[in-house]
Amino acid sequence: MGYEIFVRSFHDSDSDGIGDLAGIAAKLDYLEDLGVDLIWLTPIHPSPSYHGYDVTDYRAVNPQLGTLQDFRALAAVARRRGMRIILDLVINHTSSQHPWFVASASSPTGDKRDWYLWRDDDPGWKQPWGSHAPAWHKSGTYYYYGLFWEGMPDLNLENQAVMNEVSGIVSFWLEQGASGFRLDAARHLTEDPDGNLCDTKGTHRAANKIKSAMRAVDPRSLLVAEAWTKAEAVAAYAGDNDEYDLAFNFDLAAVMPTALLAEDPGGVEPVLQRTEAAFARRGFDAPFFENHDMDRLRTRLGNRTGPLRVAAALLLTLPGTPFIYYGQEIGMANATGCQGDLCRRGPMDWGEVEAQRADPGSLLNLYRKLIRLRRDKPALASSCRKRLPTDTPEVYAYLRGSGDQRLLVMLNFSPKARKARVRDKDYFLPPFGLSTLSL
Repeated sequence: MGYEIFVRSFHDSDSDGIGDLAGIAAKLDYLEDLGVDLIWLTPIHPSPSYHGYDVTDYRAVNPQLGTLQDFRALAAVARRRGMRIILDLVINHTSSQHPWFVASASSPTGDKRDWYLWRDDDPGWKQPWGSHAPAWHKSGTYYYYGLFWEGMPDLNLENQAVMNEVSGIVSFWLEQGASGFRLDAARHLTEDPDGNLCDTKGTHRAANKIKSAMRAVDPRSLLVAEAWTKAEAVAAYAGDNDEYDLAFNFDLAAVMPTALLAEDPGGVEPVLQRTEAAFARRGFDAPFFENHDMDRLRTRLGNRTGPLRVAAALLLTLPGTPFIYYGQEIGMANATGCQGDLCRRGPMDWGEVEAQRADPGSLLNLYRKLIRLRRDKPALASSCRKRLPTDTPEVYAYLRGSGDQRLLVMLNFSPKARKARVRDKDYFLPPFGLSTLSL
């Protein structure tokens, strides 16, 4: 099971008000007890921004978060406990303050000029997710390409010198103890001259080169795609070329709040069926409900806690590799007194953790039980899932596994107790309840 940590918000080891790598190391007991075996760290590199997604040095650690030695120590201790650490790899773009871009912008004839994309005019490209924001930005008498904003100029990953540098970066971090990467902006690594900015052939080539560089150092290393689109498009990254090991299931994350608010799981099954049809290799799927770019599920549900139990049960009984976002396991809501993304990345509430540890019926203890169930039941390690009809719309039922290893899962999306007939038998489920039965 994967666990995303926004590093500066997780645990502060030195009381400077900023979470750090040593703070994560101090909480490995908690993560191990929860059942985590894969930790994804948001960017740890030097950056002018608090979020770190505009990097200025790819082979260093942001001093606010610790040192390279801190990372090595964290990775080594985690590995001894059976946990692997993957890093955010942000190589679609750099910071505009990165020395590469400073050199590139300094002269049309400089040695780093073609490490980024420059032209004499603005072709008028806009961000491809429905925004009217420009993708080309003026610098002097020229324009450079920066898909996300002017402070994040895109690297030219069609340039072999740039790709050689990227290969060196991934090798460096694997040698420091990382076990892989979550590749940011995986759909946008290269662009076509006609303005196609998503899922280009060059983007697939770049992903293949990154994967090859990783496997040359560690054949077991893991590459996870942040490809924020429909499953049918994401599936292209798991085809014959097999560029990524996992990809996040954004379709499921989008439909789940609607289903929980409506107390009706009807919209969930079509999404899962589309995913299963698209991903011939079911292990490619990484279901999740929260991340650092989304409002927390509790906030989207109007602070209702009951539906969070259903969400946990569904997430942890589906095929694939589930990911949870730090604090999701205690039902954290967005932080208050802030705006935008800052609210989605508030400090971990360790006081609430301790309170829920002592409560057998807490959400935290439900997560712990479900993660143990996932490990103990071979049916939940299977890629097989079959929807079972019920006579109660609020109850969602499916079989996991096959042959002698089968598990019946039933989820009640209603705040009221419900009786449901499944395979000619009646079952009673408590409000927002879960039932599992070995068959």
